[in-house]
Amino acid sequence: MIESNILGAAVGIQNQGVIDKSEGTALPSTVNGVIAGKFKRGRMDKPFKVTASNYKALLGHDPSNPSYLAVEDAFKRGISEVSILRTGGIGDAAIKCVANFAEMSLPSFDREVVPDYFVTVSRNGGEFKTYKLNPSMEGADFFAENFFSSDGNKVIFFDYPYGAEQLHDSNKGAICGIDSEGMILTPDQGAINLMDLELLVAHRKITPPYVLTKQHNWLTFKPTDGVSPANDVFFSMIGGDSGASTITVHSCAVIEKYIDPNVCMPTSAEILYMNGQNEPTGDLYGRYRVDGGEWVDYTAPANYYLVNEFLSHTGVMQPQGGGGISPFQFNVNTRGGYINGASAQEPYVDGQDGVLEIKRTTVDFELTDGGANDLVQLLFGGNMSVSSCAVGSWYGV
Repeated sequence: MIESNILGAAVGIQNQGVIDKSEGTALPSTVNGVIAGKFKRGRMDKPFKVTASNYKALLGHDPSNPSYLAVEDAFKRGISEVSILRTGGIGDAAIKCVANFAEMSLPSFDREVVPDYFVTVSRNGGEFKTYKLNPSMEGADFFAENFFSSDGNKVIFFDYPYGAEQLHDSNKGAICGIDSEGMILTPDQGAINLMDLELLVAHRKITPPYVLTKQHNWLTFKPTDGVSPANDVFFSMIGGDSGASTITVHSCAVIEKYIDPNVCMPTSAEILYMNGQNEPTGDLYGRYRVDGGEWVDYTAPANYYLVNEFLSHTGVMQPQGGGGISPFQFNVNTRGGYINGASAQEPYVDGQDGVLEIKRTTVDFELTDGGANDLVQLLFGGNMSVSSCAVGSWYGV
């Protein structure tokens, strides 16, 4: 008998050796597939399809998730689409958001010798950070980073003080999460609707209406390394003792100040041209419109009062009456070189008083050709818009 690796046409047995494919990772070449696993996004009630162009958006980019990597590998093998069956979330995504609070009771101190307090907290599963709640700063960094947005108009958690009147020997409070309806559960008054309250955010008061966005955030507190329990916020929390490792507060919504895009915001503009300096010669021209209406082309001979004449023609400047009351929408100072729109909240300038009405007015200025006699170029150096929110009044002289 001939035994050979290359038998050819000879009679005998060909030996090709042993090939172990049990550890192979290659996927079969096919046009579609089904993968069951845990993903950040996607419906849970039934399978759904993803393609190579949309799977990152539909499933959520998650390169540390084995199920997600299996989908990536499938598309690398040329599969055109994959049916996904979600079996649950991964990590905190599987946790149903339920708002709660962490109650605390800080000892009262002589305000002249208040000691520093420390708090160590993790936001949304991130790294733990330690903050020193210096009384003079009132823990500003801690609150700004974990409770509010950077602009101070968004509330993520709510700091709720209570009990000081009933218990004079303690300063009780709670760190409260906001539920998906804008309510917080307080230790002493039960549920409170934050959407109806004026809120003090970053030392500024903001008033309703607000926008409520459903968003899960959580704070996890732990003991601060190297700090005495007497100076650690964790040990002032209910449940925060030597036997506890962490305390977590969940918030299910974010409340932010509602800004109506149609709300009038007064604006100002600097006047570059000063009367009596580099007077132009020949006819002057300028283009403007009021409240989005038709463009008006203004032409006038050059003269000493060219700024006043043009701005009066547009309605930005109002003539002062002799001893009477003259309305204004814009405060114009041609000597100082500025135009200020009147504010509905603070419509008065230089001691003027008396409101006639709240009224929005916008004047747009547009270059005609930008030449030396173009009033818009002369006054503003280019296209300009100014807006006023109120009509006020002053007493003429």
